[in-house]
Parts: sequence; structure tokens; C-alpha cells
Amino acid sequence: MAFEIVGDCKTYQIKGLKRFELNHNQGFIEDICLDDDLQFIRGNLSCIKDETFKVRGVGKHFIFTYLLSGNTTYISNQTTKVSTPKDFLTISMEAHSQGLKKFYKNQNFQSVQLILGEKYLKNILQDNFKNHKILDNFYENDFFWKWIKTEKINPLSKINLFEILNTPINEDLNSLIIKSKILELLHVEFKTLLNSEKKEQKVRFSQDDKEALYKAREILYNNFKSPPSIQELAKKVHLNEFKLKVGFRQFFQSSIYGFVILRRMKEAKKLLLCGEYNINEVAQIVGYKYTCNFSIAFKKHFNINPKEILKTTKYY
Repeated sequence: MAFEIVGDCKTYQIKGLKRFELNHNQGFIEDICLDDDLQFIRGNLSCIKDETFKVRGVGKHFIFTYLLSGNTTYISNQTTKVSTPKDFLTISMEAHSQGLKKFYKNQNFQSVQLILGEKYLKNILQDNFKNHKILDNFYENDFFWKWIKTEKINPLSKINLFEILNTPINEDLNSLIIKSKILELLHVEFKTLLNSEKKEQKVRFSQDDKEALYKAREILYNNFKSPPSIQELAKKVHLNEFKLKVGFRQFFQSSIYGFVILRRMKEAKKLLLCGEYNINEVAQIVGYKYTCNFSIAFKKHFNINPKEILKTTKYY
């Protein structure tokens, strides 16, 4: 994985560490190779203005991106866009892909990214490497970028992450400490990921189940302002909660909550662009009791404040 910054910066390279110091923003990004096919990137930035990093992948990689503060967006060359909010982990895979990683002004960022090459993955999973559905792309495609999931960071993982972020790398023993913490993280994440995969592989959906899932999606689409709870939705479509959750991810590539948020954000953007409503009115229409919560959600999703949308309309 080659990692380069678009824009002015100072670059230092010592042994297996490459350090970037930005000319216009405070802080640093360090690209560190700990082992054969195991790399991690850590960043601690205070951005006065927007910053864009160009990321270029060479070979095939499995990537864990932990964001401890701030919000970022990654746009791949396949036009796939993934936003990672504070306290969330994004898991992805890529091979020979390129993209842009964006950090935004007036935010402080702390992040840790673990990058596992194909050799390292095969060593971890050993003979079972090809038995895991999540790794299909590794032996079926030569060029791809694939989002797997975004989820809250495990509270126990945060302890290791802060140590990884703050331990100096300039001493040999410290690199061993960091490597041990990374192995603990990988154990937790792969155990969760592969156990979840096993559960989902056992689920079989009948034609009635599929019809129930599409009915559930229609209910959420039409009632996004005040959606039913998962328990209520399951009863309405006569499907158990587990199948409902797994089915949404399998058939619609989204969690139930994520589907509602996406529906709200699309409707909110349409209302703002029409120029007939102010931000408070739009927030109420799409189901937010408090305007500040709506504004935060809108900014996370579109990386722009709703008031900036209004500036382009006659209402403003």
C-alpha cells in the first residue's frame, strides 16, 4: 500500500516509518511497516482547512479503519463513497485501487488504520482462507474496492487503540508493544466478523421471507419520519427479528437504521433544494425533534452543512 499526500507537506523516513507533517494544518500522519504484509497508519491532526490525501493500493489488502475523533470520507476510483464518523470502525477490502481520503477543517482527527496484505491474511486464516465468503474478492478479482461494514468501535478496543496511537515508534521495544496491541485488535475483529458470517450463512430465505423483507423496506420508506421499532416491524411483516436484520444487510446492503437515515437525508436534501423550507421545518418534516441533531446527521452524511444548501436557494 502506497500512501501519499496531495498538497504541501514535509516527509521524513526512518527505518520502517514514513512521517508526514503538514504545512498548513497541525499534526502528523505516520505510515509504519511492522511486518511482512502488515502495515498501519496512524494520524493525529488538527485541521484549520480541508485536507485531501491520495491513497493508492498495490496488491490486495484487508483494511480496518478506526476513527477516534473527527469525521472523514473516502471516495474510491469506482465512485464508491464511504463516510466514517467518530468512534466508528470501517472494514473494507481493495486491490490495485485508488481513492481520496478527505479530512475537514475545524476538526481534530485521531485515527488508526490496519492494512493486512494477502500473505498475512492467509497466515492468520491458514487452510480456511478460501472458505470465508467475505474474502471472495481476494481470489475472484484483481481490481476492486469493497466496503464490508461500518460499526461502533468495541469499547475494549479503544484502550489498545489509544496505546497504538500514542506509543513512540522510535524504540525497538515500543514496536513490539504496538504489534502486540494490533494482534489483540485483529483477534477481536476477525472473531466478530467470521462468527457473524457463520450465522448469516445458516440463514435461508424462502420466497415468503423475501416478500416480507421487501414489504418491510416499503413500510420504512413510507414511514421514515416515525418508523416502527424493529420489534414492531418484524410483527407487521411476520418475520423474526434476526431474519429481518440479516435480510436487510443481505438484500439491501444496509442496516435497518442505516436505511431510515439514508431515506431521511435524501428527503431533507430535496426539501432544502426546493427553497420553500427553513432548516427547522425540514428537520421536523424528516423526523428530527431537535434541529441540532438533524444538522449533525446531515453534515455527517453529505459533508456539508444544511445552511450551505440553503444559500443556493431563494429561501436564504
